[in-house]
Amino acid sequence: MNRKMNEQLIDNGFHDDKKKGFRYRNWFVFMLLLLCFVGLLFKIQHWPGSALLILVSSGSLAAYSLSVFVMRKQRNAFNLLILILSAVWLFYIVYGWIGKKGRPYNERGLLVYCIAFLITFLICEMVKRFRNR
Repeated sequence: MNRKMNEQLIDNGFHDDKKKGFRYRNWFVFMLLLLCFVGLLFKIQHWPGSALLILVSSGSLAAYSLSVFVMRKQRNAFNLLILILSAVWLFYIVYGWIGKKGRPYNERGLLVYCIAFLITFLICEMVKRFRNR
């Protein structure tokens, strides 16, 4: 009986489908993490397109996690970890632009990151408003 109660507590904490609107989707987060990992592999092999893949996937991941954190008020440990890592990554990009003269990314890299962030955040907001109708 105790095990069944624990499973219900765990399931209720992560899957609250009774609320209308925006839902946290793990498959989308894992897809963006996979794209970021592929970009890192491209970076190791010195193939073209690695910077764009890393910046777009990490910007989209940060926006999605922030939108879930703000809109749904869903504060699980995985989402919080992604938010903290995204903040550190953004600080590293800004520090590279200002302090290290464009290493690892210059102002164009920061612009790509911000554009991916804004587009993903706006898409999440539109999905939320569409589902609340």
